[in-house]
Amino acid sequence: MKIFSGKLPVILEGLIVLCMAIAGIGLIISGGIHRTSAVQPVTETSILPAPIPTLTDVPTPIPSTELTPAVTPTSVLPVGVTPLLPRVPGITPADLQAKLQLRKVICSSRNNNLVDGLGFYSWSCIRDDYDIQYFVTITSQSMETVDAIHAAIVQTSIPTGKEQLSFLGYIATLPFPKQSDLAAQARFWVEQTLPTLTGNPGDIHTIILNGVDFQLFGPPSARTLFIGNLK
Repeated sequence: MKIFSGKLPVILEGLIVLCMAIAGIGLIISGGIHRTSAVQPVTETSILPAPIPTLTDVPTPIPSTELTPAVTPTSVLPVGVTPLLPRVPGITPADLQAKLQLRKVICSSRNNNLVDGLGFYSWSCIRDDYDIQYFVTITSQSMETVDAIHAAIVQTSIPTGKEQLSFLGYIATLPFPKQSDLAAQARFWVEQTLPTLTGNPGDIHTIILNGVDFQLFGPPSARTLFIGNLK
């Protein structure tokens, strides 16, 4: 007992300090556990993409307009000019070209011309048989009418009335595609008049059939038939 009598207070003091330390550690551990248990569990949520912003400054598209096809002109008359009445009614340039092709007379592409200040279309047609050439010019104010048919047969060899009658007689019938009686009268007139031509300047024979003018003239090597009028 003597051994511990002097050191007892020191030992007790050490025990008290140790107990207090152990108690503090317990509180720390207890408080840590409490705080840990108080942590709320994390709820897993799905991640959605951010909404796409609406564009408000996009220009309104301009509606496309339907393209208008190019239109082929049907008249070459100058602005303000009143067209003449068709001088060869009842037939179109296309009709004439088709009739001429039956005789192997081929027409070129359309030309635009001015005659006495008026605009006209024209087609030049030809058939070349070496010593005989067949020429036809179609003139019109529009694509639907005919104003004049100028036909000629040129013979470089000895002229033959047979070829002249055949070609010019056929041309004379063309203005009357649906009037066979008038077509027959026109052909008969050509057949009767051709042999009487002298070929002298001013020797021009004329006739009017159903309002259509016919003129026959020219030397034996270049007999010419003019149908219609350009005035």
